[in-house]
Amino acid sequence: MKPLSEKILVTVIGMGDGGKELLSNRALQEIGRAGVLIGGERHLACFSESSARKVPIKKDLSIILDVIKSEGKKKKVAILASGDPFFFGIGKYLVKNLAGFQLEFFPYPSSIQLAFARIGENWDDAALASVHADDIRRLLPLFRKHGKIGILTDLSNTPARIASLALDSVGDVFTCFVCENLEGKKERITRGPLKKIKGMEFSPLNVVVLIRKKEGKPPFPFFGAPDRDFAQRKPSRGLITKSEVRAVALSKMSVRPDSIVWDVGAGSGSVSIEAASFAERGRVYSIEKNVEDLEIIKKNIRRFSMPHVIPVSGTAPGCFDSIEEDPDVLFVGGSGGKMEEILKKGISRLKGGGRFVVNLIALENLERATETLKRMGLTFEILSLNIGRSKGIQGMTMLEGLNPVLIVYGKKEGRKR
Repeated sequence: MKPLSEKILVTVIGMGDGGKELLSNRALQEIGRAGVLIGGERHLACFSESSARKVPIKKDLSIILDVIKSEGKKKKVAILASGDPFFFGIGKYLVKNLAGFQLEFFPYPSSIQLAFARIGENWDDAALASVHADDIRRLLPLFRKHGKIGILTDLSNTPARIASLALDSVGDVFTCFVCENLEGKKERITRGPLKKIKGMEFSPLNVVVLIRKKEGKPPFPFFGAPDRDFAQRKPSRGLITKSEVRAVALSKMSVRPDSIVWDVGAGSGSVSIEAASFAERGRVYSIEKNVEDLEIIKKNIRRFSMPHVIPVSGTAPGCFDSIEEDPDVLFVGGSGGKMEEILKKGISRLKGGGRFVVNLIALENLERATETLKRMGLTFEILSLNIGRSKGIQGMTMLEGLNPVLIVYGKKEGRKR
């Protein structure tokens, strides 16, 4: 590898809708030295007087790599990007694919940053998302969890569509700001309730900011949520993992934002729902053989706006074959007398480095689970939970015990796939 000083230099310059007039002198100097300018058509149009060869980019980013590799040794290359290249921008792609080049970045304020400045709100406590060429339903957990959200849109996932989705999932709890053409001649800021915004059309260049109303419902506490918040089968009892047990089990599951989770014997789906709140970019397969419980799982999916929880009807482990994605996390909350078979097949599908967590009540199932794991050559730990909840009686307070729960948990060794 060449020393850094000998690498071919590629300059990446962020721009806003205000054009070149708002760029720094240093950024303009770098553009002036360039023999090749790469960027979107509206950015390239700002430098029509430049003698540099102009290469417009649309969806196919590989053209950037081809031009740099073919012309970078002879001419200075400058790439014009939108806003901050490292905020849902091209920066990550360039760093990954141009390892042999020296990249120099001149970021511009992102449109999200400008939007919050325009409405006079700090954004250090906001959830930030992009639905550009992505599934708009990814916003649903954010509507539930956060009081302030900044969203980058696209031609399909418009402010009207976002407002409609928020209304349907959490109700009219946000004030919506649509910030169009920021720093451009047609800049406009529209403020209104979701009901108003869902019936409006806006310029394609816009950012949406949602601020939760003070009188609106507070963000939902997904971790250890109260049992009463979940739909569950009645008068039957014991079909929901209690909130305290759920919180401990989730801590052992170590769910990441992109995790694929299998919840076997899901019951009401409470573990699935809370796991999904962590796996915002992943998926949770909620596996249940009881038809009535499966309908309750679907009800909780709608109640908590968790479209990336996927109900799977069937008896484990036979139904595992219907799931294409291997899990990063295997949670077993119910076995239906098939503990050994579930663990063998489930862990065989578990990715290397993945976590397995088994909740148990019966000592016989503890023996079956631990013996199976030993035969599979897996190391594990056992945790015993004895929980008492306060209860008033005759003007005093006593502790009412819940059924003791045993949690067996561990990690499958091997490389992550």
